[in-house]
Amino acid sequence: METGNFINPQRFRFRSSRSSFVRRTPLTVGRVSRADAGKYPEDFPASYESLGLDKARYRVMGMDPSVLGQWGPRCFGRRWELLPELAESAELFLRSLDLFVYELRAGTRESWGRVVVEAMLTGCVPLVPGGEDHPYREFVKHGVSGFLCESREAFRECARLLDRDRDRLRAMSQAARQESLKLMDRTAHQTGWEEVFQ
Repeated sequence: METGNFINPQRFRFRSSRSSFVRRTPLTVGRVSRADAGKYPEDFPASYESLGLDKARYRVMGMDPSVLGQWGPRCFGRRWELLPELAESAELFLRSLDLFVYELRAGTRESWGRVVVEAMLTGCVPLVPGGEDHPYREFVKHGVSGFLCESREAFRECARLLDRDRDRLRAMSQAARQESLKLMDRTAHQTGWEEVFQ
């Protein structure tokens, strides 16, 4: 019996009033993770800037000196906000983002991807690795509640699609919330744990 992971949806409120939905404003792209340089692509600053999003802001939490030292502050321009681990609550941070772009270093594998579900609960649309070695296929519906990206070009195409089509961004934000709520059904999780301990 597998019980799965549970995240309390009440701790990650949906941000429905995103300015990016209603007018042509720059998107805020970001990610949060523990301070581990191995979780970021080797060319991390370039990986975000190559998305080709005009005037986008980049917010990253988990950039402690040990991580930032891999690239140095000069690699990040004025559009970047680099926060150390736990500088803000996860909810507050994720509610500030439009797109959760989570490209990983080659060879890095996630066991489940809790932070992606947390982002979805706030309505932040995830763009995540799409290979079969990654767990995201279990809960991200490609093109509905996020995008599964198998190449740098796929990350770029999906990000630019949502930048151009804000109605789709709004719809996918709502779908991300709904899909993550289905995953976090309290009764189903409680029943699963009760069966484990019977």
